[in-house]
Amino acid sequence: MKINYGSYYVYKMLVDGVNFTTPFIIIYLLRYVSMGQIILLNALQFMVVALLEIPSGAFADVIGRRESLMIGAIVGGFSTLSFLVGDSFVFFLIAYFFAGLSTVLISGSYEPLLYTSLEKKKEVGKATKIFGRTEEFALKISDLTFLVGSGLAALNLRFVFLAELLKWPLIFLVSRRMPKNRKKFKKNFKPYYLRIRSTAAFLSERKSLTFVIVIAAIILSIFTVTSQYHQPLMSAAGINVAFFGIIYVIFNQARSFSTRLAYLLEASLTPKQILLVTMAVKGFALVSLSIFVSPIAVILLLLTKIGVEGFRKPFFTSYLNKVSPTQNRSTILSFSSFVHSLSFIFLSVIFKLLTDSFSMYLAIFVSGVSLLLLFPLFKIKSFDLEVHTKISKKS
Repeated sequence: MKINYGSYYVYKMLVDGVNFTTPFIIIYLLRYVSMGQIILLNALQFMVVALLEIPSGAFADVIGRRESLMIGAIVGGFSTLSFLVGDSFVFFLIAYFFAGLSTVLISGSYEPLLYTSLEKKKEVGKATKIFGRTEEFALKISDLTFLVGSGLAALNLRFVFLAELLKWPLIFLVSRRMPKNRKKFKKNFKPYYLRIRSTAAFLSERKSLTFVIVIAAIILSIFTVTSQYHQPLMSAAGINVAFFGIIYVIFNQARSFSTRLAYLLEASLTPKQILLVTMAVKGFALVSLSIFVSPIAVILLLLTKIGVEGFRKPFFTSYLNKVSPTQNRSTILSFSSFVHSLSFIFLSVIFKLLTDSFSMYLAIFVSGVSLLLLFPLFKIKSFDLEVHTKISKKS
């Protein structure tokens, strides 16, 4: 069986690589709403994700992962259009709702579809390497789009969203070229319910796997909440918005480098060690960011914080796919996103209160300390990749 890897690379490039808005979206929103409202908007997006993540994973497992990607592209286009025409909190509510819906349709479908293709080709040993390469490829493309976005932002920030809107029809067309994994639409609810129930049974029998998913999701939530402060931090340090694109290119290069390390690290590090490394580096960087506000310090600390993220994603994506039965793969990845969303919503409320009542610097400091305080959990609970790999093969 011949696998068209090109479609997967192009899809990843368009969804994650062609991203004009990332360096500018918070600065853009601050023209119309407050930082506290931005945190609420992000919380709404993750609320949508929390409510729909597991059902959407079952949808992808039963109906088809390719079809889920196609629908996600259509919904993503509506989200970007709402950002483009919006100038109020209500418009942005709509935009974030569609963004959340698009996220759940895509998040549990792309990697499982690629992993299943590797299984059919009997090349699952290459999974981490390919996940890392697609991530690295997307990061390299985003360097170019960040620079183009900087030029567009200097003219008008709305031009950035107009450029972003144009990618979604292309994403839809690329999705159509991917292989099908299901053929029949199920009109009744029972197949989806049974898929969710079988996934719950699988996770309840493998408690330390569930521990990995929950702790990793909480840590990722702290990363996600604090990423909303990157642009305000750079702005507060006196960095002009015209340089944001260039700075994000530098950040991407750091992530790209660590992404290349993922395949090498897989042979020598366990999931536990990966979590400990990311917690230590990011915890230190966040605490330092709350203290140092000079342009060079902010750039260097953000570079450290963002750079270490590169090897975590392909490693854990491969890990979760490896330990998941084929028929439940999308639902299990969706469960991971569900836990991430729930913890993000909870943390958003806390961070909004800290930001509104005190300052963003206190919120950043608390996030860094929280990461460091999670270390004792790993003395209580341990887990091992190989044990789960063997169990999943029996399933």
